[in-house]
Amino acid sequence: MRILEVVLLLFVSIFLGSLFVDIGNPDSHPFEYVAAKPPKGIQSSFFTRETIHFESKGLQIEAFVYFPVSEDERKYPLVIMAPDIGLQKDVVLEKFASVFVSHEMAVLTFDYRYFGGSEGLPRHTISVSRQIEDFHAAIRFVTQNTTAPFLKQIDIDKIALWGTGFSAGHVLSVASDLSRAENKNISAIVIQNPYVDGISTILSSPISISARLILLGVKDLLLSFFGNNHYIPLASSSQLSVLGFSIESELYSALIPPTSNWVNKVPARGALEFLLYRPILKADSVKYPTLVVYSESDTISKSYDVEKVISILPQVTSLKKKGGHINNYVGSDQEHVALEEVSFLEKHLR
Repeated sequence: MRILEVVLLLFVSIFLGSLFVDIGNPDSHPFEYVAAKPPKGIQSSFFTRETIHFESKGLQIEAFVYFPVSEDERKYPLVIMAPDIGLQKDVVLEKFASVFVSHEMAVLTFDYRYFGGSEGLPRHTISVSRQIEDFHAAIRFVTQNTTAPFLKQIDIDKIALWGTGFSAGHVLSVASDLSRAENKNISAIVIQNPYVDGISTILSSPISISARLILLGVKDLLLSFFGNNHYIPLASSSQLSVLGFSIESELYSALIPPTSNWVNKVPARGALEFLLYRPILKADSVKYPTLVVYSESDTISKSYDVEKVISILPQVTSLKKKGGHINNYVGSDQEHVALEEVSFLEKHLR
């Protein structure tokens, strides 16, 4: 009976979503957007960071570009990185970027449209298809642009894609697209705590939570027709959120630096994106060497789902860690994971 209930819920949500997907297009409504003041370039003892912009479907996407501090004019391999679900490039990513740069790699991190310094309305909208478009736009920008000065320092035939959580699913999807197109610019991918199967998430969650999230998502689609949105938290342990009722999801707030303009709310249709996303279906067509880092007690990206992906990927190296989804973002666990990723990247980017 439980599986039948889930199937009926999915059918209703997909049917209603298909009816309202056009009128709920978040690009079509003039919600207020005040762009954050562009961060200035910064320089530490071993890296520089510059703020740049590139275009994706007519919107300006903001990115940070990191380079090692060096007097050499040689070209560097590049790691393109994107944040976890509902987060921004100023959350977590710089911790990893600084480690990669210290090992003679350049890094580009970016905000998906609707988030952080990137354009797009309404703010904080989660859209799988648009985020994948933004990822592709970032790759095209560095491989096909001939005007940006910093690109003279990039070896465009030595590029790695890096994603964590939800964006790790995007890396699988993008890598699948590029594998089918026989793209030669990508040398490797890293997916950390990858979110790979929304259907499995529904089946492993209390039916009451899945049902409420789906209904709120459909409600938000309906409201968007009238120029309104129904917002819910991205993460919470005390109220219904996109990530459900997870004590671990509450720890997201501890990741936010005090200088960030991030807020813990998203239009509820993001829950539909979260619950219906299945990048596991793309894994078998990924032809690039892949490092999978995952956690045995992850309550968001379940280890048994990740292990299914590991069994499917053609060229895979895996690293299983103790702890949960957040552990790989903080403290000594983050440092260890970053160095393991460096070892993998150096092997495939040199």
